[in-house]
Amino acid sequence: MEMNYNMLFLTALVPMIIGFVWYGPLFGKAWMVEMGFTKESLAKANMFKILFFSYLFSLMISFFLATVVIHQTGIFSTLAGELRLC
Repeated sequence: MEMNYNMLFLTALVPMIIGFVWYGPLFGKAWMVEMGFTKESLAKANMFKILFFSYLFSLMISFFLATVVIHQTGIFSTLAGELRLC
């Protein structure tokens, strides 16, 4: 089977989208209070570096999972074992 590299790059964005929602509108203010951050301290952070490495690591995880899961086809997959009806 061949890997779909376009989907790898898209799936690497999923953790970033979830993090944006989680640490933004849902729990952003509570997270800042609990972690002791202020808007000024977060403004000083190098967001390009943080987001770049976050995407890079997500891409590595997506690639690893794709190499493991690419062989999972049909009911008799590597992780499922053999089918036992009784």
